[in-house]
Amino acid sequence: MLARCGLAGALITTALAVPYAPAMASTGPVVLYQENFTGGDTPAGDWISKSTGGNSRPCLTAAAAAATGGIPECQAVAGGTGKPDPAGSGAFQITDNDKQESGFGLFTRPLDTSKGIEVDFDFFQHDAHTYNGRGGDGIAFFLMNGAASPATAGDAGGSLGYRNLPGGLIGIGFDEYGNFSNPQWGGTGGPGLTPNSVVLRGADSTGYQYIAGVKAPASLAVDSAVQRGTAKRHVTITLSTKNVLSVLVNFFNGKGLQRVIGPINLNKIKGQPVLPPTIKFAIAASTGANTNTHAISGLTISALPPDLQMAISTTGNFQAGGKGMLTATVLDKASAGPTTGPTTTVISLPPGLDPSSAQGTGWTCTVKSPQVSCARPDLLQSGDAFPPITVTSAIASSVPPQVSVTANADSPDSPLASGRASVAIPVAQGPDLSTALTPVGQFQAPGVGTYLLTVANAKSAGVTSSMITETMTVPDSQTATAATGNGWQCSISGQTVTCTTPAVLAAGQSLPPIAVTVQTAAMQLNPTAQVSTANDAGQPGETAPPVSVQVTQVG
Repeated sequence: MLARCGLAGALITTALAVPYAPAMASTGPVVLYQENFTGGDTPAGDWISKSTGGNSRPCLTAAAAAATGGIPECQAVAGGTGKPDPAGSGAFQITDNDKQESGFGLFTRPLDTSKGIEVDFDFFQHDAHTYNGRGGDGIAFFLMNGAASPATAGDAGGSLGYRNLPGGLIGIGFDEYGNFSNPQWGGTGGPGLTPNSVVLRGADSTGYQYIAGVKAPASLAVDSAVQRGTAKRHVTITLSTKNVLSVLVNFFNGKGLQRVIGPINLNKIKGQPVLPPTIKFAIAASTGANTNTHAISGLTISALPPDLQMAISTTGNFQAGGKGMLTATVLDKASAGPTTGPTTTVISLPPGLDPSSAQGTGWTCTVKSPQVSCARPDLLQSGDAFPPITVTSAIASSVPPQVSVTANADSPDSPLASGRASVAIPVAQGPDLSTALTPVGQFQAPGVGTYLLTVANAKSAGVTSSMITETMTVPDSQTATAATGNGWQCSISGQTVTCTTPAVLAAGQSLPPIAVTVQTAAMQLNPTAQVSTANDAGQPGETAPPVSVQVTQVG
């Protein structure tokens, strides 16, 4: 979920040494921390904010007097040479647009990561003094191990405050000038100067290794904008318990949030630590000979919601007139958070498929055609899947050649659009057998005669998939003495001749005929014959057209 309903304007406070106690928003996942920076102060003890270079300092632009929290009023306001922004419309300004400025804001309290985290904030890079067509340097967001307690950011300039930050886990640079990609500034590895790029660097244990970088699909800064609002960019960062990270940016160009980095599994990066139980975070920015005003607002950090997915597959072939089995599996993306409550799923079958049973380990299922509903109370971790649900259904003989089965899964906090799947299932048409009974020549009484039994499959039918059985009832005035046919196994019991074959009969084809030899005693005969096979799409037990056999009296 990339848009989040939160506790607007609310701040969740706690004691110094423990993670923030989570609070549930009216809808959506747990909000771990929220600060809009639009007012004149922040809660005492939450932030360490300092300048690491230059003559100005990081500040709250709407602070009209000395702030008691860790982020002060702006220097111009304190000196009486400037005015604050109106209350409710401020931001956390990290640098002004003077040269060689750098500063940071470091959040001091650990936040719980047991469900992963999602970070949302707006940033602004504007009102630049440009050189060679661009401002500088950039703005960065860092995550640190919650057990670490740095009192300052890392190196300024092109390092954007991240390199040499103790306890650093990841640094994400929104780098207008481009030196965060340069190993001279950013850390181990990197392609060199890459302007207007979003860059991910690893933990201090990796030497702040270059992990990924991309040229931004639109400008990260609006150098000519004097007013902050016209340079707004929105960032969403997700980091799951499986250490899978993604970065998305909304440039407000009509394309919405665009994924710029990820999903990347950080556990595959050599030396990169796993996600610790708690994290802290920081924001920093720098200028050089190229400058910009750098600021953020609208910060929300939430527990990462689950993102359930459905997978539907079939077992064996689906054939009209028979039975079919399908499996539905609920899984949670490795880039998402774990579920926080019961999971339910509904599997909907199309007309022509009638579910008869549904079962799966740990699931409680009810069948009410055409739907199957299943639920379970346990939780699903990121990247894992529940045991599959197996559904057995009868398939009507008149079902079309392709049907669609849909399923959805739901759990508290899971996005409405996730957990849905639809699959098209091909249905093989059943065979449509017919049989013909033909007397051979003129029958005489008394005398010996022969019937031929011929089995055919309709041109538009499906192939047979099981034993074919042909049955003939010999009239009372005749006695069957033999029955043979290539590929057929025949037996005689009283007046009944039964022949079977495992042969596969394709559409439009016929089987070798069966010859039935009889002794005849009467003058008028009316024999009958039937053919049958499983999943026959025509009339089950197809009967041959009536045959009246004339008999010549001999002697």
